[in-house]
Amino acid sequence: MDRDEADLEGYQKGYDDARALYENDQFEDALRLAESMLDESALPRYHRIKCYLLAAGCLEDHAEAEDLVEMADSHWLMARHYVSTRGGVDPESEGALEELRSDIDLVKNHFKEERAADWAQQELEWEQQELAREMEGVKDDDDEDGEEVEVVEKGKQIVPGAMVIESYDQMQHDQQEQSDATERKGIASTGTEALHRHPHRPGSVRMEEQASRGSFLPSSPGTLLPFRSRVVVPEVEEEALLPTDM
Repeated sequence: MDRDEADLEGYQKGYDDARALYENDQFEDALRLAESMLDESALPRYHRIKCYLLAAGCLEDHAEAEDLVEMADSHWLMARHYVSTRGGVDPESEGALEELRSDIDLVKNHFKEERAADWAQQELEWEQQELAREMEGVKDDDDEDGEEVEVVEKGKQIVPGAMVIESYDQMQHDQQEQSDATERKGIASTGTEALHRHPHRPGSVRMEEQASRGSFLPSSPGTLLPFRSRVVVPEVEEEALLPTDM
């Protein structure tokens, strides 16, 4: 085995180790290992792109994650240019580029759908607030000076919007209690507390509480990991490696 082959095996093992940590919900450790690989100037672009996508799946901050995806896309374009200028057709490199393009597009679509879902949730919350306002009969009346008019009813001072907030908070509280009761029943039926995930940690069984990290690596081809079914980075194919000088 020559040095290049040994290096490629080392990079492959590093990525596999980071991916195993990811699949085990050890996002900080997976991110740390992926970043250490990205710090290596000799890391081939194939593995560099894979590590960028893996690191993006470990981050809770959507903006930072999307920046890493853009970095992966930039390196793909450089690899595409490199392969096209070498002359001739290299099926191995073309296959690797096609695989990486599919991975990048998949992750981009994931974040696009997530942004759309966030916007839809905001729209729903706004509609619920408006409905609550209508039910309470609260209006935003302004006086001639443009200042908010105080509403007085039966000797009590009512601040417009206060009842809406209280009503909306109560509705959210009731929904949360119902969700908690359903979750507790599900836990009890399994006979183990091990299936319970804290709602504010990645991997929660509550979809609305899920963090963006840990969103889409399949445990095996065609099999999605539990609680992380939104983003997918396929495993590295050992034969589909771009040249080390890329």
